[in-house]
Amino acid sequence: NTQLSVISFYEVDYSFDLPYLQNSIRESHDTLKMVVQRHLTEKSLNRIDEVFEFFTDATLLETAFRANSPYRDLMGKIVADINTAMDTGDM
Repeated sequence: NTQLSVISFYEVDYSFDLPYLQNSIRESHDTLKMVVQRHLTEKSLNRIDEVFEFFTDATLLETAFRANSPYRDLMGKIVADINTAMDTGDM
């Protein structure tokens, strides 16, 4: 569902829901850690935490999904890649 939310938040003005997206990303984080915890070192697990902490940052997310965002072109590419991955069954 996170991927569909990202697409929607990008394509539909005023649909961005920060708490919803942060919670969705956190759920993915928890699931990933549960799957890999026995296979990775503490250092690698901490790196996963750092990456997910970065991507749940409110300022980053609010900026990325603004209609006049300086990241608008990049977000368009990300959304296109998500759509392609979903169409090909890779996601």
